[in-house]
Amino acid sequence: MLVVYNLMTDQQVSLIFIIIILQCFSNRVRVRDINGSFKELGQMVSLHRSSGQPLTKLGILQEAVNIITHLEQQVRGNRHRG
Repeated sequence: MLVVYNLMTDQQVSLIFIIIILQCFSNRVRVRDINGSFKELGQMVSLHRSSGQPLTKLGILQEAVNIITHLEQQVRGNRHRG
């Protein structure tokens, strides 16, 4: 049985290597942006909290939902009174 190997040229290997590096860089930028957004949201959430303890990302999201829900209830309450 004859086995034929499809060997890549040096240019193809180089191109694949460049693509992988660009994907890694893109992922790092995305992670950095997400972490920055969490930091900013965490600072906003801390303005509405009495506890000074740091929150996890999940905690930040949960607190943000609580704050938004509370604000929504206040707006709805004001509509019914006004």
